[in-house]
Amino acid sequence: MRSELVGSDKDNDADRKFLNDLGLALTTALENYQSWYNKEEGYFRGDPGFFSRLRHGKSGQKQAQEFITSVLKEEDSFHAETLVNAFLSAAKTPYDRHSFASFLLDELKKIEDSRWSEIDCDPKSRCYDKPAVIDCLERPPSVSLSPSLRI
Repeated sequence: MRSELVGSDKDNDADRKFLNDLGLALTTALENYQSWYNKEEGYFRGDPGFFSRLRHGKSGQKQAQEFITSVLKEEDSFHAETLVNAFLSAAKTPYDRHSFASFLLDELKKIEDSRWSEIDCDPKSRCYDKPAVIDCLERPPSVSLSPSLRI
């Protein structure tokens, strides 16, 4: 009887897998963002512009860390996905080549069978089209990434 109330083990496994995949995407995006900012070898999203490092300074690093911490605290895939999509859809979220959202989308699109996996980046500019991303995120729940929302 209890399993009927909380969902099947298969659903719980899918939720755990989703949360693990999401956690990996979030932490990898932050590591890449920090590596780029610190001019370390590794992840390359294109040459920085004249003001890139000023726009993506310590406050941007701190905001990215706080955002990731809030998502990683979630134990429910629906709420975790909602937080990520709210960040990506927010009017104040920039989509410049070196913005955290771009680093995050680079990793989110690697999650198979997710609506994020359908989002493309312009290969030349290495930028994402924010209206196209938002359109993808606003699709009905039947194509939702969260296992708990799949129909």
